[in-house]
This record gives sequence, C-alpha cells and structure tokens, in this order.
Amino acid sequence: MERTKYIAVLQKARLFAFKGIHNIVKFLKGQRSLSNSLGQNPRKIVIKRGGVEDTLSPGALPWTIVFRPSAGLHFTSFMYKLVLLIIIFSGQLSQTTQGQSHDELFFECYTTTNMEPWKIEMENMAAQKEPGNYHQLFEVVLAWYGYIGYCLGNDKEDEAEQYLETGWEYLDELIEMEPSNAAPHALKSGFYGFEMALARYKALILGPRSVSTLKTAASIDSTNIHYLIEKGNQMYYMPTMLGGDKEIALHHYKHAIELMESGERYHQGHWFYLNTLVTLGYSYQSTEHIQEARIIYQKIQRIAPTFKWFNEEVWPRFIKKYGAGIKLD
Repeated sequence: MERTKYIAVLQKARLFAFKGIHNIVKFLKGQRSLSNSLGQNPRKIVIKRGGVEDTLSPGALPWTIVFRPSAGLHFTSFMYKLVLLIIIFSGQLSQTTQGQSHDELFFECYTTTNMEPWKIEMENMAAQKEPGNYHQLFEVVLAWYGYIGYCLGNDKEDEAEQYLETGWEYLDELIEMEPSNAAPHALKSGFYGFEMALARYKALILGPRSVSTLKTAASIDSTNIHYLIEKGNQMYYMPTMLGGDKEIALHHYKHAIELMESGERYHQGHWFYLNTLVTLGYSYQSTEHIQEARIIYQKIQRIAPTFKWFNEEVWPRFIKKYGAGIKLD
C-alpha cells in the first residue's frame, strides 16, 4: 500500500510538471518570448539567459532544454535554479514510473481498489497522446471506460458524469479516426450504457442508439472482443420481453475470454481481462450455473491472489452460500 501511495504522489507531481511547466516558467520569467517559443514548439523549451549557453540532456523528458544568451532577460539565481529543479524533477518522475507500464499500473489499481493513481495516469496519457495516434487514443478511451465504470459502481455519480463528458470527446475522435474499426463503436454502446445508468429516463432515447451502434460494430467485426462484451452486457441487462437473454450473454462473455486468452492484447495481467472474468463469474452465479461460477472464481484467485474486493466480498459471500468446492489447479 505504501508503494502504491508513493507511485500516486510521483504521478501527481509528474502530471503537475507536464501540464504546469508552461505556466510556471511563464510566471517566473514574465517574458513573452518564452511563452511564444513554447507555443510554437511544445516539445522544445528555449530559455534565454544572459551570458549562459547550455544544453540539458532530456533523458526520459519529452523536451529539449536550451539556454541561450539574451540581453533583455534577467534571471535571478533563485529563479534559474527553481526552473531547473522543476524540469529535472519532472524528468526523474518520468524515469521512476517508466518501469511500470500502463497495464501494470491499472491492474494494480483494479486489484487494490486504490483508483487515484489510475485517474492520474489516464490524465497523463490524455495529455501526452500524439495527434493522429490511434493506439494511444484507444488506450485513453479504454482507461476512461474503466474509470467511469468504477465511479458508477462506487456511488461517485458526479465524478462519473464529469469524466463521461470528456470521454465522449475522446471516443468521438477515435471513431472519426478509424470508422471501420469495430471496437470504438462497441465502446460507444458502453458509453450509452453509462449515460443510462446516470439518468434512467434517457433509456427511451439512448437505448435504441446503443443497440444501433452495437449493430454497426457487429457489421464490421462480430468477433471483436469489445463487441462480444458489450453484446453480452446488452443481452444480460435487457428485459426478456425486449429480447434480453442471459444465456446468450454468457456465451458472448465466454467467447470474449477465449479470444483474450488466445491472443496477446488482453493478457492475464490486464485489468480488462480480469474484469471480464469477474463479469462472467457473476453472470454464471446469478443464472445458477454454480459450478461454472466456482471455476471462474478460482481462476481469478490464481491470477490475482491479492484482489482486495474479490477476496473481501465476492468470494466470501459465494462460499458462504455455495461452499468452496474442490480447488482446481
């Protein structure tokens, strides 16, 4: 837990450095020339300091720091050192957290239920994504998807609504970037689900939209993992009189997991894979497929033995009602 808190502090400072360096330096210097140089090239900070010319090696930092002579600028020794400290510190933070990938961090947050580092990291990802980079933007949208789901499941509706607003912007950009990819359309169906969870009266309007966008995803690729999961959600939660079918939902969840396990994208250390296992296990349990649920729950225990929420709530309630059964290898 101490390590997680440490990482969270580092990431918060890193985000501060990434987002705030422009305003900090502008404030310290009060020079329009520096502000202009930042605006022209956000990845190159040019600091002009009379009588000094140095180049600071960027390392893991996304900027090149250059000091050049300038007659019109007066830097006090304190200001100069403070700017350097901020820049170097942000570089050290980048190097400190670089060893832990997004997937590893999100998996740790998911299993410890400490989601503050998740929020900080996904905001970092959004701030640093490159224009036109589909993969980076998709990772941002998926992180938003996971965090909004967490908020809705933990009585944080106001925060969910806040992130849903920005999430829509990223998702719309993602679909516009690659409209022939099934995954963004499937995630859009999920976002409609979030909207309906926040305001159930919207179901009459957004329900058909969710179904429609999911049909679009299916027409592109009905074997896409995200389509299968969102289709499973639709079939599970839709009333039977409107076409819902929990058994069909189970089939889609199971198929998605099989595809994850046969591929490389959503490995056993990925939060999305673990979340889908939890969904399948719960769905088996709620439909009285108890042995199948037990097998999935035991699998979760093997993959994430320190899964806090699962170990403290899901598994104890299950074994109290149904028994632990025989532990499978």
